[in-house]
Amino acid sequence: MKCLWVVLMVAAAAGAESEGWLNKFGSNLRSELGQVLGATEVPYYEAVVNVTYVSRSEFDMRAMGPLYNSTPAIINTIANKQAYPEGIVSMSDWHIEVASLSDNWRPLLAHYAGPGAVLVIAVLLAAALPIAGLFWCCCHWCRGKRRRPFDRKFDSCLKGILAIVLIALLTLFLFGVVCAFATDAQLERSAAESPGAVRAAAQDVKEFLNATQAHAHWLLVVNYKQLEDTLQTMLNSACALAAGGQLQAVGGYAADYAQ
Repeated sequence: MKCLWVVLMVAAAAGAESEGWLNKFGSNLRSELGQVLGATEVPYYEAVVNVTYVSRSEFDMRAMGPLYNSTPAIINTIANKQAYPEGIVSMSDWHIEVASLSDNWRPLLAHYAGPGAVLVIAVLLAAALPIAGLFWCCCHWCRGKRRRPFDRKFDSCLKGILAIVLIALLTLFLFGVVCAFATDAQLERSAAESPGAVRAAAQDVKEFLNATQAHAHWLLVVNYKQLEDTLQTMLNSACALAAGGQLQAVGGYAADYAQ
């Protein structure tokens, strides 16, 4: 107790002379604490969680790969990527508001011009081909049994053009039949494999949730315990360093002042 009073009296008597010593002591203390804090690293352990998923992401295109790969490019060429023009649908106060269609028919017409044109052309072809065939048969039937004794000048060229058109149409129809059979096979296979796929997906979801729980437990329990131990050790070292340096500095200053 007497030593403490002596130290206090010495420090009070020093007055202005102790200001430089306090600055030096604070600078040294900050430097040493900075070295201690900077050299401390938390040794986090990595979580060891083994997860095995059973779902498969393979898809057998069955020689339909070029068609499947070219379909998005064709759709993007015809239709716009956005489902509706900007400003038609908006949200205000968690309520969906749709703009007046009569006032925004021009943007809607420009937005859906591509799909509308394709639909109109398809309807016209579907309606015009049977009607054209019907008129051709009627006109040919009305001519009766009259036949030309010889071919006209351009009949051979017309026959070649019609043969090419017929071959192209038959090829297109054959391609459509092949696509229909391949699509039907894909649907049948997908329907047969759907129960197993659902069970595999449910198992994968369970594995994912268990892995997430394990990672969260490792982060919030194991790593937190490591951080707590490291901080406790760091604070103990800093306190010991600060206390030792303070006592050493006060003792040295008292000795210098006594001399």
